[in-house]
Parts: sequence; structure tokens; C-alpha cells
Amino acid sequence: MISTFHDNSTYTGRWAGEKCEKPICVKDYNMTMAGIDLKDQKLSMNLMERQRGPRIRKNCVDVASKNDDTLISRIVGGEKTTIEEHPYQVAIRANRDFCGGFIISNTYILTAAHCLGKVNASDLIMRAGSTFRNNGSKISVAEIIVHPDYNKKRYDKDIGIIRTTDPISFNKKIHPIPLPRRKRALLPGAEIIISGWGRTTETADNIPHQLREVTIQVVNFTLCRKVYGNILTENMFCAGDYENGGKGSCRGDSGGAAIQKELAVGIVSFAKGCARKKTPGVFVDIAAPDIRDFITKQTHL
Repeated sequence: MISTFHDNSTYTGRWAGEKCEKPICVKDYNMTMAGIDLKDQKLSMNLMERQRGPRIRKNCVDVASKNDDTLISRIVGGEKTTIEEHPYQVAIRANRDFCGGFIISNTYILTAAHCLGKVNASDLIMRAGSTFRNNGSKISVAEIIVHPDYNKKRYDKDIGIIRTTDPISFNKKIHPIPLPRRKRALLPGAEIIISGWGRTTETADNIPHQLREVTIQVVNFTLCRKVYGNILTENMFCAGDYENGGKGSCRGDSGGAAIQKELAVGIVSFAKGCARKKTPGVFVDIAAPDIRDFITKQTHL
């Protein structure tokens, strides 16, 4: 169950086209978003007054977080890989937070909305073209676009689009990944590949330096709903090693792509813990109409 949200502080800030009000705190909620247990912790979030159109931030002042606990995800049970195998992969650092992202064109990168919640475009550090997370070519950011209906309470529509300042030059280590068509079906049992620099166990203290990957299976939506309840929406799908656990995403992997048949079908979003038995991870479903239409509107892809 989702716990009560308590408004206990006031901060000031601005998103372009929106007015910031007060943050909300999450208490006693045992979900993880990108791998942090929220139970017995507070995570201040911005409660925005919704306006028409997407939330677009350029040179704005974001709302500060009272507690600097990060909301990010992770790779468990996988193996080392190289950027040549995943040339779309991008490392994103936002202050103390670390996330993944993936290139979809020479000017656009997709990631999770929750990775973009506490930074301005000028604060993001993105790197592409390297197997190692602190290496590679830096990519400057022109603007950040978060889905206008992103729901922080339910983690719904957890998608953000990053527009680059300059076109990205492609080579064998930097290359976009195609997206699925609208409403493309993703059947239970289908294998997907996820990659990232996230933690390799739930209790690990550090994130690895070298890129890792793991193959997991799509889990039946009804079965997954028994784990997460009504927090699951038609904009999500679940994947992992349901019966055995031990394979999946962990802290630092949020925002990365889920690949199936050379298409980016999902975005790493949240989970209970890391790759737990009978507790699959949850992904943004890129083919879902609300998600795919948002991408098309903003990028024309």
C-alpha cells in the first residue's frame, strides 16, 4: 500500500511554465525506486501545479531536497560487457545521483523522469562512447522534458527526454537504438537485455566502473500486480527471474534501456529491493500509447 504523503516544508524554485509549491515527503513506504528502500526514510519531492504541455526546464532553479537520498536503480546477476555491445548507453550524473540513459537520435536521449527531479539542464553531466562510466565523450544538455503527467506518488509515466546542445556524432561506440511502434505487444516470457553501471548486489556500497549486462524475462502483468498492487499501470511492464531472483536492475541503473529484438522497449524505473525472488523489476513501457505519443510529440520519432 502507498503510505500517506506529508507536506512538512516549504522551498522555492521554478520549472519553466510551472509554479513550484511545496514538496511532499514519503514515509514508511517499502518500495524502491532505483534501489533505495524508502521505509523509515523521507524523500522530499516537488509538488508542482500542473500546466498544459510538458515540463520543460532550461535555466531554472529547481526545488531543493531536504534529505539528499537518491532515487536511482541497478544490474544484478549479470556479466561485464563493452560499449560496442551497447553503443546507445549513456552515463548520467546529476549532482550525487547516478543514472543511465540511451540515445534515440542525434539530438535526443531517453531516461527515467525520477533521475531528473533535482537538477537543471546545466547540472547534468552525460558521457557516451565508453565501457567505463567516468570516461567517454561529454554531451552537453540544452533542455530537459519530463512527461507532463509524470506521477511521483505512483511512479507512473516515469520518462524524461534530454535534448542535446549539439548533434551527437555517431561511430561504433556511439549509436542510437530504435524504438518500438505504438502498442507493440511485449509477451510474458520474452527475453530482454538491460545494461548499466548500477550496483551488483542490494547491499553493495559502490557502483562498478565497467558496464554490465543481464538477460531477464518479461513477467505476466497479473502476476506482477500481486507483488505491486494497483501501483502498476498500463504504462508499465515487469521483468526479472521471477522464480529464482538474482537477476535484474539495481541502484545506478535507472533510466537505462530494456532491449528486446534490437528495440528499446522499456526504461528501468523501480523495484522492491534488487532482483529479489518473486519480485520483478518495473519498467516504463515505451510502446504504451501515453508514452509513445509523448516521445513522438517531442522528438518526431
